[in-house]
Amino acid sequence: ISLGSGTPEDLAQAELLAGVKTIAITAAQQQACWRYTVKPPDGQWTDSEFDDRQWAIGVAPFGSRTRDNTIWSSSEIWLWSEFELSADDLESELVISAFCDDNVEIYLNGVVAAKGNWAGGETYQSLNVSEEARATLKPGRNRIAAHCESPQGTSGIDVSLLSVSAPEQWCEMLTGALESDPDNIHLLWARMRAYENLGKDKLANSDRNHLLRRLREATASDARSPDVVWPRSAGMLADLL
Repeated sequence: ISLGSGTPEDLAQAELLAGVKTIAITAAQQQACWRYTVKPPDGQWTDSEFDDRQWAIGVAPFGSRTRDNTIWSSSEIWLWSEFELSADDLESELVISAFCDDNVEIYLNGVVAAKGNWAGGETYQSLNVSEEARATLKPGRNRIAAHCESPQGTSGIDVSLLSVSAPEQWCEMLTGALESDPDNIHLLWARMRAYENLGKDKLANSDRNHLLRRLREATASDARSPDVVWPRSAGMLADLL
């Protein structure tokens, strides 16, 4: 199995290997625009009818770190974006992939879909979509929103919605491919994502550690090689090198 080096299309191929389709996109895939405000909004700000004409437009990720595209240095931020769902998407398992520092509430069509808290963490995590939020989803245009709090220290937020298809089968296929090519960075990345979506954290961490070793070796050899540029462009592992 062969992938390219460093484009959103390459990452899309890797996600397909992992049985994952990105619906609402994060900065880990490519630049994603959101409406946002750092002032407490009045009324039902997660509703599609909410008047957000005074809100700014920013590119994710948001935060106080040097790699963030939109600076957010206050204690709270509210943001939303829209995405399209197909009928097939609605038949699949839906998972939220997010990074936040510190606390986050994520909404789908105005209903709480997930909550998270991983202060100081630097990796994206998978969160299950609540049954109440999933029930609001429909073919066509939907809304994803998030409220993040960072009372002290660094801040950061990035969110996406993923459609996951039969990750068990993908894990088996990827394991077979890795038997003949055990150090393939793209295959390791894809199986790590599949394990994460299955909730198999121990196996995912094993692949992550193997992947980090390979990336360090590749960086020491040639920091501009495709094996380094590609995963760096995906963003998830950039801070772990």
